Amino acid sequence: MSSVERLKAPRPADLRLEPCVPTSDLSSDRAITLSFRDLSYSVKKGIRRESRNILHSVSGEFQSGELAAIMGPSGAGKSSLMNILAGYTGLDSSTTKQCVSLLKLLAQEGRTIVCTIHQPSATLFEMFDHLYALSEGQCVYQGSVKGLVPFLGERGLPCPPYHNPADFLLEVLIGEHGDTQGLVTVMENGKCQDWRRRPTDRASLPFTVSMANGLRTPVFSPKMPPTPQLERPLPLRRFTSQYPTTFLTQFAILIKRTFLINLRDSFLIKSRLSMHLVIGLVIGMLYYNIGNDAAYVKDNFGFLYFCIMFLQFTAFSSKILTFPLELPILIREYFNRWYSLKSYYLALTVADAPVQLLCTLCYVLVSYFLTSQPRELYRLTLFLVVCLLVGLVSQSIGMLIGISMGIQNGMVFGPLAILPFLIFSGFFVAMKDAPWYFEWLFHASYLKYSLEGTMQAMYSYGRGKLPCSADYCHYTLPLKFLEELDMHHAAFWVDVVVLVSLDIVLKLIIYLALLYKLRHSR
Repeated sequence: MSSVERLKAPRPADLRLEPCVPTSDLSSDRAITLSFRDLSYSVKKGIRRESRNILHSVSGEFQSGELAAIMGPSGAGKSSLMNILAGYTGLDSSTTKQCVSLLKLLAQEGRTIVCTIHQPSATLFEMFDHLYALSEGQCVYQGSVKGLVPFLGERGLPCPPYHNPADFLLEVLIGEHGDTQGLVTVMENGKCQDWRRRPTDRASLPFTVSMANGLRTPVFSPKMPPTPQLERPLPLRRFTSQYPTTFLTQFAILIKRTFLINLRDSFLIKSRLSMHLVIGLVIGMLYYNIGNDAAYVKDNFGFLYFCIMFLQFTAFSSKILTFPLELPILIREYFNRWYSLKSYYLALTVADAPVQLLCTLCYVLVSYFLTSQPRELYRLTLFLVVCLLVGLVSQSIGMLIGISMGIQNGMVFGPLAILPFLIFSGFFVAMKDAPWYFEWLFHASYLKYSLEGTMQAMYSYGRGKLPCSADYCHYTLPLKFLEELDMHHAAFWVDVVVLVSLDIVLKLIIYLALLYKLRHSR
């Protein structure tokens, strides 16, 4: 019999393995058999956007309760097939073994586990139950791992003794032992199920021993004890949600993870705290001891405006720089249905609030007392509340711009987006002095309400006559300066309500923008 005829010859009836039929004894609704038929995939590459076929009408099946591996050399289509079927599943050898052990446990619980692997060790290779091998976008083998060597041996490709079957398979797949088209034909490009393990005896699989006369004798290996590091499968749990845990559990885990990430990579947090402390010292020394002097009321007005600007830009920039870097992680984990967007977004918001509060507190306390602002607790509290709200609103604006534009475009166009808020804040031109058709822009600027809130905290609520260190002070009465700025009718609680409402609206818009981006990202 020629080699071509031998490749095309069907497997003898006495050596043929029964195809694995999906069992129905799994009580979990997560027992899924994943099958695909005539799957093709192509990409466009180069300047001319020429089409290149990656997968060529492959078929296959991955059944519940087994750990399957997709193997093949570089460029065979492993990752493309995996991405089409599931997601983005790469680890070093040590973590790979730990990961595969965990996947083995999950497979024993009845779940369908599929992963891609390039060149496993012999020990790692034997941990898989099922193997799907690709070569040039076509299925060369689909069946049990222990059935690989007998399959190749029957096709005139005997694996050398003491040779890693996975390494030998890669040699076959890259064509070192001849054309693989004959293997594709025998395997029917993945439709053949003859080499699957028996459903009734999954621990005992047949293999053949080559004799001197060329005959092959079927031999059954003894049932092997379970791997020591694999514990007894846990009982399956049913969930009514599409996620494996409840919302509260997701939130608790995510907020713990966020805190751990901040603790392990604390450079950014330390930098933000240091910057707020240093700038607070510099500004406090620059405006030293002016807060209670009528001769420096306008200078103190400049100090309050700088506080708003500094806290705005630091909070704004921190989100533009950091949040776009988290988006790929969020997209991948959300795609894998590890958690809901609501739990992630809430955890991110709650975890970052203490950092922003601490940074604001460091700056305010240092600059407030160095500039000799009123030593009254309620005024300090009101000033701190406005400064904190400015930071939170600015963070939301920065996050929204970061989602929409990314880091590079966000750093260029982000400041332009907040420029109108600066112009119409009431610091450069009072609203009463501006043309009537610009009044709506003042009301739309959140910095106007921020500046009004700080001025109300410092000079309203019955603050008495200010001492004067000069021969004449025009603004010894704080109310007179508020009238000059057209802020004497403003109410602190109105400013706070506007800032809080704006922050809530922005966070809702961010959530919707994230949801849109996740649903339209691959």
